[in-house]
Amino acid sequence: MKKTKYLYKTLMMAAVTAASIFMLFSACGNNPVGPTQNPYTISYSINGGSGSTPSLQMVNARGSVTLRSGSGITRSGFIFGGWNTNSDGTGTNYNAGASFTPSSNITLFAKWDPVYTVTYNINGGSGTTPSSQTVNAGNSVSLASGSGLTRSGFTFGGWNTNSSGTGTNYNASSSFTPSSNITLYARWITVSNDGGTLSYGGQNYRTVIIGGKRWMAENLNYSGSGGNVGVCYNGNTSNCNTYGRLYTWTEAMNISSSYNSSTYGSGNNVQHQGICPSGWRLPNDNDWNNLVSAVGSNAGTKLKSQTGWNTGSGYIPGTDEFGFSALPGGYRGTGGSFGSVGSYSGWWSATELDASNARHRDMVWGYSIAFSDWLGKSYGFSVRCLQD
Repeated sequence: MKKTKYLYKTLMMAAVTAASIFMLFSACGNNPVGPTQNPYTISYSINGGSGSTPSLQMVNARGSVTLRSGSGITRSGFIFGGWNTNSDGTGTNYNAGASFTPSSNITLFAKWDPVYTVTYNINGGSGTTPSSQTVNAGNSVSLASGSGLTRSGFTFGGWNTNSSGTGTNYNASSSFTPSSNITLYARWITVSNDGGTLSYGGQNYRTVIIGGKRWMAENLNYSGSGGNVGVCYNGNTSNCNTYGRLYTWTEAMNISSSYNSSTYGSGNNVQHQGICPSGWRLPNDNDWNNLVSAVGSNAGTKLKSQTGWNTGSGYIPGTDEFGFSALPGGYRGTGGSFGSVGSYSGWWSATELDASNARHRDMVWGYSIAFSDWLGKSYGFSVRCLQD
């Protein structure tokens, strides 16, 4: 009997032990508990920098570590930007101090982001050259204002990538994101004897004196006594405020619309007031030629406004060296459609070719010259007035 009880007790203990082992296997996802796996090693490379290489770190599989901060490592012309799985920075980036879970032994390389320097050159001017600015790649700086810079016979007009002013213009104090180390040169605009302000039709217009002649430095935005002369681009009043109105040739000349298809009889030297205020007139073709001659080569570039034009590949920016500030007001076609605002501007002259065509001057987004063409009188173009 005692032997039977002992055997029963032994069998019960074996059953309990088996059940415990089964439960342990189930709790571990059917994976038996074994010895701890070998840890992974995280090594660091300062990748061309100077300073002490951070010590390696070890972590068990599926465990995490806090990546080294990179404190104390430097590299001339660069700033430490964290860690990368490739030495050339083309791998995966990890921020310094971030939590990291390795899946194998790994070496992380210091990621060095360029630091660009913006240097200034006052380009023949007088005053204190603005201090250089440094900025991390992809970030922006506010360009120097040019305060205190002067040059006899010129006014400061911002900064340019070329000393000749033929590069890219940047306004003073504007936001600028360099893509490399760069020197910006003071852009000096010729003082062309500010002509003062002309008041006409309830609006004030800036004027400039170029080649001894006083020109409007803004496009005319006069709608006539009845408010029905000329049109705004796309019928939008804000375009009139920016670019002025677009007029047919007869509207610009202030004559009957019948002369859009018949000869009025104006030659090269005709002096015709047209829609301009008293004491002023619509310039003839000779007047436009004289303006271009006074400005010199690349007149389109020198007369275009620095801003207001579309930008992009192929764009030739304006330098506005004489304060003429030509803006791209576009045109209205003979059928009433509109086109090319932002990339083109044309201005009527008083010079007629024949019953259907008259002379006009134009400037284009991707060209440095000022063109002279004959076009149909029913087109809508801008107007600049010239003082008698």
